[in-house]
Amino acid sequence: EEATSILAELGSPTNLFDCRERALLALGWTSALRRSNIAGLRVCDVAIKFDPVNGNRYLEVYVVSSKTDQEGTGRYIQITEMPGAHPLCAVRAVEDWIERSKIAGEPNSPLFRSFTLSRFVRERTIKATGITGQDVTRALKRMAHATGRDPRPLAAHALRRGFATSADEKGVRRSLIREHGGWKSDAMIDRYTRVNAARDNAIAEIFGRKKGR
Repeated sequence: EEATSILAELGSPTNLFDCRERALLALGWTSALRRSNIAGLRVCDVAIKFDPVNGNRYLEVYVVSSKTDQEGTGRYIQITEMPGAHPLCAVRAVEDWIERSKIAGEPNSPLFRSFTLSRFVRERTIKATGITGQDVTRALKRMAHATGRDPRPLAAHALRRGFATSADEKGVRRSLIREHGGWKSDAMIDRYTRVNAARDNAIAEIFGRKKGR
């Protein structure tokens, strides 16, 4: 809900930099990828496809390797296009970023590019180099700050954790959550849900102990 609210409050991007920021948040949450994997994506690692059975589009993301894939065999993640104009839709956000940045013809180049800001030019300009994992965190904090939220407790891993806890609360099968997030067991999902329970439980409700109080 918070990720959706941030994107909804920011509204449609007015420039290329904002377009990249929104694509980072939408893809980061819906893919449940670690920040290093998000930063390491290439243009050829994402593809928008069409399912002829149900008529839906989806984003297919290829993850070359990850922390739990030391052999580097890689895996695919499918992200269904969300109905309507949902702010968290990664399919449309990534599509918009690729079209606006004009990087479709550079398959082996970084998907998410760095930007530079000159002292003499207020508008950020796109670079050929890719972002780092820390840039994902900075983007999340910038968007939180822009919508009046405290950015200090937020990190890129909040996107991965947010997906896991939201999916679990919605009753999504654990096998699907593990497959999507690349978890080998339920241990990390259980850990995430325990952390949430420490913030939202019966005692906290009785005594009005809310976040930040």
